[in-house]
Amino acid sequence: CYDDAFTISKVDRDDVLLFNRVAALVPVLAKYVADTRAGRPLATAAASRIIRVLHQLRDFQVSNGLPVKKRQKLLRHLRVIELLKAMLETPFEQPRGVPIAEVTQGRNRNVRNVCHAVYAVLGAYLLGASRKNELYIAKYIDFFQSQIGFGLKAAVMLMELVRDNRRILDRVQESQIDRFIELLRQKKNARYLDFLSVLCVCNGAPIPRNQNYIVKRLLVENRDSRLVYLTEPRQKGDDAWVEVETSKDRFVRLEDFIRQGTQAAASGGGGGASAAATAAEEKYKFVMQTLELFGRLAQGRNEYALRVITEELGYLPYREPYLCMTDRRLPPAFRAKYPAHVLPLF
Repeated sequence: CYDDAFTISKVDRDDVLLFNRVAALVPVLAKYVADTRAGRPLATAAASRIIRVLHQLRDFQVSNGLPVKKRQKLLRHLRVIELLKAMLETPFEQPRGVPIAEVTQGRNRNVRNVCHAVYAVLGAYLLGASRKNELYIAKYIDFFQSQIGFGLKAAVMLMELVRDNRRILDRVQESQIDRFIELLRQKKNARYLDFLSVLCVCNGAPIPRNQNYIVKRLLVENRDSRLVYLTEPRQKGDDAWVEVETSKDRFVRLEDFIRQGTQAAASGGGGGASAAATAAEEKYKFVMQTLELFGRLAQGRNEYALRVITEELGYLPYREPYLCMTDRRLPPAFRAKYPAHVLPLF
């Protein structure tokens, strides 16, 4: 028995060319890491070159709209994943780096744009639901989570990493769930709710451990903190409707709340939209995602979630689904959320 036994095999020329394409990009990425670690400023021209290289690496992993595992695998074998993680880390290392809380400021847009491009490469790497790819990158979950909430697009990539992957979902710690709940305390972002929804179900099967912990931490212990919008059915004479609490003890009719959000979305949201229109759109998305989260929390007839949401704390009173599904003043897309996600609660 020889511990160092190996075989030499002939490699197809096409595979050699693919290898060379990725290997040629590695020094460029490594130089970026070295430069940022040394505290050298990132000029716009240099950032543009790095972003073009990253876009090449992103597109390289996909052919005709489909992920190519052979190409994705090269990012593991050439340790490009480690380089990409370093590219996300070194620009913020202190004392020379940019404070990550200031990355959204205009003077730091070059660093921010490079980080966006890095996360795009990682997103392409996760396409195709390769369990080997996902498990390889899962060791950096804590690091990726530390970058959520700073506008770097880390939440989207992390959500795709854990979605329907039981081996990774079983590794999720309560402290990681707490991190997202703390982020919700800072800002009501629909993506944070989406991530919590992903933790509740895997391939259609509920995960009671995560469901119960999210219900306890988000809905029970933080009810007075209003981490999700509260709704309340109202009636005056023959007219019945639902109101949503937009701030503590301030309710508006649901159709008015949704109209503001859908009008903002139709006008294009961000960009040239006013801050008020963008905020209205974000609130609308948040309410839509809240309904989906409630359905995920109760999936599998989770008795604890059902009791808290519909009875004890009244997040979703019994009358609300019927009122919203039959209220023609509400847009069809919103009304459709109830049979799709909410009816299982009842």
